[in-house]
Amino acid sequence: MKKHESTKSGKRGTALLILGAAIVFLPALLAAEQTLAIRRNVDAGGPDVLLKDLVQSPAELPDGWADRTVVKAPAPGRPHQYSLASIAYALQQYPDMGSVILRGDVQLTVKREGAMLDMAEVKKAVESYVHSHAPWKDSDVLIEFNGLPETVLVPKGKTEVQVLDSRENGRGYHTFTASIRVDGVAEQELPVQALVQPLHEVWVAALPLERGHSLTATDLQVKLQPLESKGVPHIPATESIEGLELDRTLRAGQPLSKQYLLQPQCAARGDQINVTAKKNLLQISLRAKALGEGRLGDRILCMNEQSQRRLLVQLVGSKQAMLVDF
Repeated sequence: MKKHESTKSGKRGTALLILGAAIVFLPALLAAEQTLAIRRNVDAGGPDVLLKDLVQSPAELPDGWADRTVVKAPAPGRPHQYSLASIAYALQQYPDMGSVILRGDVQLTVKREGAMLDMAEVKKAVESYVHSHAPWKDSDVLIEFNGLPETVLVPKGKTEVQVLDSRENGRGYHTFTASIRVDGVAEQELPVQALVQPLHEVWVAALPLERGHSLTATDLQVKLQPLESKGVPHIPATESIEGLELDRTLRAGQPLSKQYLLQPQCAARGDQINVTAKKNLLQISLRAKALGEGRLGDRILCMNEQSQRRLLVQLVGSKQAMLVDF
């Protein structure tokens, strides 16, 4: 056995004796030695590894020693190995432990038990933040979470989740910073991505509707929805769409979009059309035969059967048209 000593500024420093699997603090000759048997596997009960977690006989520790912090505990579910020497050096922060002898394996494993974070708590915290902060406060919004992690391991204990802030990413997407606290101690921060959309009153189908159906008041309901979903714009309930024709089949509750609608059919080939021509105070009405079919607002050719002259008209109603370029 060889003894190492170090001095600085004329003062005697603390030295270590490494005896196989034992580490001795000096000057052990000047005070009664305290031997601590260190566990090989340590279960940390909190964010710090306490002396009572490390020793095999916590009840034998002197008064005030049990709750002394030695090292930081590893993340839950991620065991960490410490050398006996690193534990010894950590204990040097306490002046009254100069005569301690540590006995145990050269390496010890410290782990911290974890529990699955309830992601419902995270969602609830984000929703609470949105409903109490601008620009969403006092507004109806839809929150869609994007890519929440399936598993987040946190220490066992009473878990609290609080959103600290948010950052806009564009097109309604935001990143929220959720602080995870366990038993009042901040453990980690979790970024949460979500799409936040204001809700508006839009038209939805009150019942299943077939393609080609002309909309009536009984076909429609008002529902709070985003003005756009997956790139498809919805029609605000302030716009009148009765009488328009469906270009596709809709399920009950499906929001309506202008791209699903057609103007009503106003003329078919061979129909007799009432054509009106206006210029200043002059107005002329005549009958003409439709040479094609068209919807409200379309331009079609008609034939004046008396003069056999072709006319370009714009449909303004069912079998009603205005003469173009009169």
